[in-house]
Amino acid sequence: MSEPSFWDKINPFRNVVDDAGQTGQAGQSALDAYAKFANGLGGPAPAAPMNGEAAADAVGRAADPGAALARLGGLYADLDAELGRLAPKCELSGRCCDFPRSGLTLFSTDLELRWLRERTPAGRNDDPALCPHWQAGRCEARDGRPLGCRLYFCDDGKAAELAELSVRYHARLKRIHDETGVPYRYGPFLPRVRAPLR
Repeated sequence: MSEPSFWDKINPFRNVVDDAGQTGQAGQSALDAYAKFANGLGGPAPAAPMNGEAAADAVGRAADPGAALARLGGLYADLDAELGRLAPKCELSGRCCDFPRSGLTLFSTDLELRWLRERTPAGRNDDPALCPHWQAGRCEARDGRPLGCRLYFCDDGKAAELAELSVRYHARLKRIHDETGVPYRYGPFLPRVRAPLR
């Protein structure tokens, strides 16, 4: 069996656990849904398990995208601070964004796409296999990039720490959706970054 890719290692649904640290029925359901979704077998993007309190709070409340975007900004600031302390290396190779060469598939939520579009000029790269914000081997959307981009580094020595950050921050991203009533739509980035937001 081959070694799992870095992206497989940091899949936010890889180790869904409950408050006691056990993969429970809800966690297993999320894992099963993610596997079905990731393998192209259809169905909506899976949702991470929501605790009862968050579910009750979200019922009957109108979506608040402004609050969700403000909280997403706080999430990104917190992640940037943690990454600053962890100091994973980036080789500036551009291979993270060269999806055809790397074989990577980047995923994002609609909320992250809205953040990107509100903070970054339209991308100039017209190749549909590449991010529209990737020019001359460099990202032109550093401030607007989604969580998956922010957590990808060339540093295999920090893979475990980055995987933990991915799981924790994606769960927090899911909670932002749950608690603000903004629909959670999570899917492949490339086809969606070029399409109008819903």
